[in-house]
Amino acid sequence: EPGLRLTSPLSGFSLALEERLRLGIVLFNNLALNLAYGQYDQYISSFAAFDQFSNSFYYWNVIDNDKSKPLRSYHNVLSLAYSKETLEWKIEAFNRTTSGIERLSIENNELLFMYGVGRTQGLDLFVKKKFKRHYLSASYTLSKSEESFSEEGFGVYTYAPHDQRHEAKASLFLDLKPFYISANYVYGSGIPDMSDIMTQRQGYSRFDIAGMYKFKIN
Repeated sequence: EPGLRLTSPLSGFSLALEERLRLGIVLFNNLALNLAYGQYDQYISSFAAFDQFSNSFYYWNVIDNDKSKPLRSYHNVLSLAYSKETLEWKIEAFNRTTSGIERLSIENNELLFMYGVGRTQGLDLFVKKKFKRHYLSASYTLSKSEESFSEEGFGVYTYAPHDQRHEAKASLFLDLKPFYISANYVYGSGIPDMSDIMTQRQGYSRFDIAGMYKFKIN
């Protein structure tokens, strides 16, 4: 399935072509191998900034002229997926390279802009099981994100501010008509402290539960 996206910003600078390609191969009943490639341009982006005291914040950048280049990434995905009425699972490996990353540093009351590239590799696992009207799903992501900037010398990669090694999610939905109950759990191993990337990361977790009663009003 080839694809091509044309993007023409309203400010009138050059037309951007973003190519896409997807190949699906049915191996057996309900089992398929998928390969995908795509270019993605982003004209409104959020970048990290740091001051001399290692405080961090994010700022938004809008590309509005020919001199600035959009954030551009190339995605490569390979997946193996199984789908049946009561069971679904998918194993997906991904690789993404990104150019046009910006970073702002404030040192001695002076602004220092750095331009860099990034790379991300990882593995996604997903499984969903249905029990009549109910279902239980779980997912896990193993990934690594790195960036390299001109001031540090291209080819020297360090952890990206959003780098997180592990993330796990679980979801349960119970259809007890007219009552409906859902529960969700998320765990993340934490992002790096950019003032000291050797510091142990602080993980986080969250659990949510919700209930709903459905009724008619005559």
